[in-house]
Amino acid sequence: MVIRALLIAFFAVVSSPTLASDAAQRIFTARSVVAEAHASDGVKAKELAHQTALSMAFEKVLHDLTRRRDHDFLPRLKGDALEPYLANYSVQDEHVAPTYYRATLTIQFNRLAILGHLIENGIGYTELCAPPLLVLPVMQGADGPVWADSAWRDAWTRYINPDGVVPITVFNGSVEDRAYLDAMEDARRPYTLATMAIRYDAEYAVIAVLDPSGDDGLTVRLIGRDIIGPIDMAQSFGGLRGASAVSHDAIIATVISELENRWKAVAIDGEAPESLFVARAEKSTYSDGTRIDAKLVPNAVGLAPDIAGFKNRIADIPGVNALESSAGDRIQFAFNGDLSLLQSALAVRRLSLTRNGDQWWLAAY
Repeated sequence: MVIRALLIAFFAVVSSPTLASDAAQRIFTARSVVAEAHASDGVKAKELAHQTALSMAFEKVLHDLTRRRDHDFLPRLKGDALEPYLANYSVQDEHVAPTYYRATLTIQFNRLAILGHLIENGIGYTELCAPPLLVLPVMQGADGPVWADSAWRDAWTRYINPDGVVPITVFNGSVEDRAYLDAMEDARRPYTLATMAIRYDAEYAVIAVLDPSGDDGLTVRLIGRDIIGPIDMAQSFGGLRGASAVSHDAIIATVISELENRWKAVAIDGEAPESLFVARAEKSTYSDGTRIDAKLVPNAVGLAPDIAGFKNRIADIPGVNALESSAGDRIQFAFNGDLSLLQSALAVRRLSLTRNGDQWWLAAY
């Protein structure tokens, strides 16, 4: 009853015209979108880069508004078919070469057209963003938790996003804050986390503990709470090892995707999902610039990988082409566009892809 009362109060506040308008502005505007492509000449490269960036940004807006279970029913549009949903876009930092194009786009989508399509097709949505969440990344070291600078905390800072579905801010590791945490007997106590949240202008806080010492790969544990309730979940990422930024990015993308899904399940349906996140990593290789060669592995009970299922989840991503399979356990595809948008598109399909040197890791969860 307490959680329901908190949610009712929160929705009542954010449903005011001003706050609702601010939320809509954030959701329907895609900023700093990288448009990049190679082609036989610069003009074709520009056209391909813009089409791919617009399609992927459009897909991300739809995914931000809706539940994961409805994503298969959303429109897959590109080119002229996008025009009714596009308000305007601007181009910055444009670079044109004989066979290459790169620019940064700011894209404003037509809110009424998008919401009209969702309503017409009976797809639930929410324009509301969750209350701001503070993440306190901590490495589990041999001598205890490490609150100071670490690759794990640095990775989280790349995901600071005050305009996200779940607005994320990250503990900055200041001497004052570390001293406060060290002075507390247990940083996980609700009072401690609430105090840290206030310091960072957030409403809730979670500790993200990364343990790199497990035999089963990296393990992450989230401890704290959001507006929905307490969080205390742990998950091993069996294929991800070491302290590379690639491994960290794969885990963080998964965690954020699941936090967003948790929020939208409540905002749209009024009930939280049963679990926060589950993931399993699979090894892959990378070659030829934009060519992905992914190796699939048996699932947890030893069954052969579902190649058709993987291909179906990847096939409709804008910018993906030449999708093939070989050797019974491999998938290959080419991609043109912004890698971060590809990773976002994979995340909502319960997949993640990250690069580690000359290799990629493909995670299915």
